[in-house]
Amino acid sequence: MKLIIPPVAVLAVALISLVPSARAEVSPFRVRVEQANKNETAKLAKTQKRSLKIFVSNASKESAELRAKYVFFGRDAKGNDIVKIEEGEKPVSVKGLSTEMVESAVATSTFEEAHSANASKGKAGPKVEASGTKMLGYGVQILQGEQVVAESYDPPSMKEQWSKAMPATKPPPVKK
Repeated sequence: MKLIIPPVAVLAVALISLVPSARAEVSPFRVRVEQANKNETAKLAKTQKRSLKIFVSNASKESAELRAKYVFFGRDAKGNDIVKIEEGEKPVSVKGLSTEMVESAVATSTFEEAHSANASKGKAGPKVEASGTKMLGYGVQILQGEQVVAESYDPPSMKEQWSKAMPATKPPPVKK
């Protein structure tokens, strides 16, 4: 029995053999993030405070000088845009085969629900629109030089917001 191989198959095999095999480097660094939350609720306003404990593990035998960059994301009440509430960077020295922890700054956001202003004699007053920013999530990147060697996002969709989100505008203080 004679085997007939179509010319397209021969061409495909030839092209595949010319492509160098691409291998992703496996990083010896891992990141684990714990979030601390505190919420305060006033009459119509909610203040959220978040901080992160960033644990960086080094699986290699060599010590490493790294940087932990973090961003807290929120959703703006007016435009419904995703914004950066707080961002920062901390140096991390991790010895070989060990784990180090750094803490982020505390991010604070305040959000006031839409409501009607008080009016006299039981009548509803003018409508007051929602204002401020609601806390949405965070992103953490561990860098060695300029290369990202580990990262964590909560929720995972925040990864694409890292470079897109603009800083949040600070709202005026909430009257209590």
